[in-house]
Amino acid sequence: MTEDFRLRDLRPWELRRGDHHAGGHGMGGHQPGGHQPGGHPLGRRQALTGLAASAGAAALLAPGTPAGAAGHSGSGRSGAVYGPHFTVIHSLRPVDLIAPRFVDHDTGPMGHPPARLLAEAGPAAPFAAVIADVAALPPGGSVAPGLETADGTEAVRVRHDSTGSGGTTTVEVVRPGGTTTVATVRERLSAPFRLAFTVTGHTVAAFVSTGASARGGLPWRPLLTDKGAVAPLLDLRQPALVKRLRYSCHSGGGATVRRLRAGHFGQLGLRDLHLVRDVGGRPYVRGGKVFFTAGCAGAGFSQEAHTGVWAMDPDRPERMEQVAKLFFARDGLLFGDHGGQLLHDPARDRFIVLTVGGNLPTPGVRMYHATTSADLLRGVHVLHDRPLEAPFTRSAWDPALIRYEGRWHWAYVDVTAYEPELSFRPVLAVAERGGDYADGIALRRVPPGPPNTEGCRWQHFGGQPRLLVSDRAHKAYPRLDLSMRPRGAIDAPYPLGTPFPQVFPDPGSPSGDWLLVTFDESMYEETVLPYGTHGKVVTMRAPGPGR
Repeated sequence: MTEDFRLRDLRPWELRRGDHHAGGHGMGGHQPGGHQPGGHPLGRRQALTGLAASAGAAALLAPGTPAGAAGHSGSGRSGAVYGPHFTVIHSLRPVDLIAPRFVDHDTGPMGHPPARLLAEAGPAAPFAAVIADVAALPPGGSVAPGLETADGTEAVRVRHDSTGSGGTTTVEVVRPGGTTTVATVRERLSAPFRLAFTVTGHTVAAFVSTGASARGGLPWRPLLTDKGAVAPLLDLRQPALVKRLRYSCHSGGGATVRRLRAGHFGQLGLRDLHLVRDVGGRPYVRGGKVFFTAGCAGAGFSQEAHTGVWAMDPDRPERMEQVAKLFFARDGLLFGDHGGQLLHDPARDRFIVLTVGGNLPTPGVRMYHATTSADLLRGVHVLHDRPLEAPFTRSAWDPALIRYEGRWHWAYVDVTAYEPELSFRPVLAVAERGGDYADGIALRRVPPGPPNTEGCRWQHFGGQPRLLVSDRAHKAYPRLDLSMRPRGAIDAPYPLGTPFPQVFPDPGSPSGDWLLVTFDESMYEETVLPYGTHGKVVTMRAPGPGR
């Protein structure tokens, strides 16, 4: 694990504008009462059979090659659609409180568990889960999974107490001065069940898994969150504290815990997927798989998400899996960050890491960057990052970087106003000639992109770089050239919210098919959890010229 703790702090951003949202960053996209797109996900064979009928559009997305767009949801101000039609072939919501590859502690089945279970390990950052399989819980019994120091003087946990008339679940904080209960909900839980403690950034939550919760469509049902009450008592972003904390569980009063599992928090949804590329824009491929960074949604707003790296076999998108976790340190605090990009630079034996952090309206949202020679496509990493010195008005997000004709080209969203409503648009910038990617970044002398569009993504079409953005108002994916002139729009479905247009050629397709991997903003749950748990991966395919 790479560690460095030297940067100044910007607090994670928070939702402050009600329904005035910016799409994929936890500040926007989802509208209360919205509905998911209808229909059922197509199997790969069904989708490709349907796509074969579009084979006449052979020059995929080539400039100046309009395609028939019957049934397209509308190109709005973006102009005509170009290229063959993308068809949804799969949708996926990978929900895991502990990511499968990131289980740090597993007791296995236990016959006579002790009253206090304390692991040797703890998380690298405040994004963790501890799951207790409860086999018996008589009246007067209790079970409490969480994190604590070896001497027990500092801890945070969720606790369920069974009573004769029901039960109570609480979030409690232990400090040298005593124990403080910061959240409570009354709920009867009957064994067997699984009780989970989670921490994602500033939010501690309790989840339960029973047969009833599974039948309700949620593998994990949230019981309560602390609503930020833990942080003033115990700031879990402090590296020195995190280093002392270990996974733990307490039980008493006849309660029986048959198994305890713990590790780094997985995700309630995925959003802001960004293809891992080389610096020239080609997909980075390893073992036949492509990779994405994604915001792994936690139990709340954007500051509860963290950056995960995911691997996908283009022929089997349903097997997409998380292979790495990236956390970030600045000014002695730990963050998840999200909404960024990962580029491989073989000439310098490094990965370039771009992320977004901060809060609205103050001090503002901004972009961060780091480089490392570590293999960021596997394992857990804590990286030192620093602010990206790029010009912006009030805030900035959605960085996208590419090297073209020997010079680094940037695109990102510039926020120009918070009031009377959030206003933003994409801009183009370049690094100084002969410099590295972050040297002397200056805006290009071209107009900004369409207002209130975001999700910047680069892709070459016909040998020319095009900037793709997402236009929620017109449900379209405009293509912009290096002068920010519109060059049509991608002919593809537009899922719920503000899906980002991550379009790229399938590196393993003999016929030259293309993929569009995006997300919709359906929430995991909206009764207990606040806005921020959105993110279902949507994969689309379009036929290449070989068809």
